[in-house]
Amino acid sequence: MTCLAAIGSNSAVSRIDPRVRFLTALWLAACTAVVRNPPAVGFALAAGLALVAAARIPPHRVIRRLVPLNIFMLLVLLTLPWTVPGRPLLNIGPAVLTAEGLQRALLLAARGNALMLMMIALLGTMEVTDIAHALSRLHLPARLVGLFIITIRYIEVLHHHEFDRLARAMKSRSFRPRADLHTYRSYGYLLGMFMVRSFERAERILRAMKSRGFDGRLPALEAPPLRPADIAFAVSTAFAGIIMLGGVLP
Repeated sequence: MTCLAAIGSNSAVSRIDPRVRFLTALWLAACTAVVRNPPAVGFALAAGLALVAAARIPPHRVIRRLVPLNIFMLLVLLTLPWTVPGRPLLNIGPAVLTAEGLQRALLLAARGNALMLMMIALLGTMEVTDIAHALSRLHLPARLVGLFIITIRYIEVLHHHEFDRLARAMKSRSFRPRADLHTYRSYGYLLGMFMVRSFERAERILRAMKSRGFDGRLPALEAPPLRPADIAFAVSTAFAGIIMLGGVLP
């Protein structure tokens, strides 16, 4: 998320207020998730591509983030068309591939990619602190916002400083994973010790925060007023969502 924010720092999307981008992402995601007709899904996919282009994200970085999603979508394309009744296109014994099933699988894949493109452009180019401030300015519960930003901040710390240390300790003692009871028991001990270490690390983090004056609330920057460009972006994306919902397209 941080690297994309650095890449798109001078783009038209990055200059939009974080509150507008967050609400826009929710609105477009909701609209894309419920559309069913091919023209609306195609429009959603085009909107996602347009947002990525406006965010100035290099194509190879976008493709890298789409690969895991499309691996799953490939499994959907290979299985779903055989389970939906309709006009048969291919028969292999008792299994029948139908046109309706293939269309549904393609629409599902297109909607998934459209959603991912929108999230990459609108949220993936934001710093974590910007997202947290946007949530706070939208009057979400302070504890929820604090939990979000602390989780994002320390998930890598726990992974590299605690989990990796325990895993290296197991390897240094000649542990080799196998499909046997000893391996399952060892992984159980690993997860249990990781939870204990994480709890101890969390207590140390809390003491360090309290020693620096933390009183249970994370300070938020004062929200700047919305600019005409922010309002224009919000209106245009709201209209795009209406189009996807069928206000213009059939």
